[in-house]
Amino acid sequence: MIAYQILTGQLSFGSQIATAKTRVQPGRLTYHSARAINPALPAWIDGALLRATARDPHKRYEDLSAFTYDLRHPNPRYLAIPHTPLIARDPLLFWKLLSLALAGVIMPGLRAVRTGGHPAGLNEDQMAELKALVLKGPDPEKNNVVRWRCVDLRDEVAERFNVTVSERTI
Repeated sequence: MIAYQILTGQLSFGSQIATAKTRVQPGRLTYHSARAINPALPAWIDGALLRATARDPHKRYEDLSAFTYDLRHPNPRYLAIPHTPLIARDPLLFWKLLSLALAGVIMPGLRAVRTGGHPAGLNEDQMAELKALVLKGPDPEKNNVVRWRCVDLRDEVAERFNVTVSERTI
C-alpha cells in the first residue's frame, strides 16, 4: 500500500479502508487502478500493485523480492491487462457523450417529422420575398384578409415555396 500511495498520492482502496470496522467490510472494497489516477504508470506496474494489495493474502506476493522484481521488470502477465471501458472509467462522461450522439441522430428526425417530412426553412431569396410580402400586406381580393395572420402566412409559404411550417414558426 505504501508503494501505491507513493506512486499515486492516494490509497489503493480509497478512504473507505479507514472506516472498515469488521473483517467483512474490507472484502467489499474495490481496488482503484493506479493508472486511472496516474496515466503515466505502465500497465505492468499497476498489475504488480494490484497483486501486492490483493484482499486475499494468498493472492499477494509471497516475498518482497518478487514484488520489487515485478516493479523493475515488466511481467508479461500484466502487459496484457485489458483496457478499461469508458463507462467504467468515467460513467458521467460516457452518458454525456451517448446523450450527445443520440441527440445528433434523433433531433434531425424529429424536426423532419414535426414539419411533415419536408426540410424546414427558406433560402435567402425566399426570405426576402416573404419579407416584401409581409411589408406590402395582403391583397384583400386575392387573400380574403385585410391583415396577415400567422395561419394565412403559413398557407402562403406552403403555396409559394412548397415548405411546410408551423404557425409558431411564422
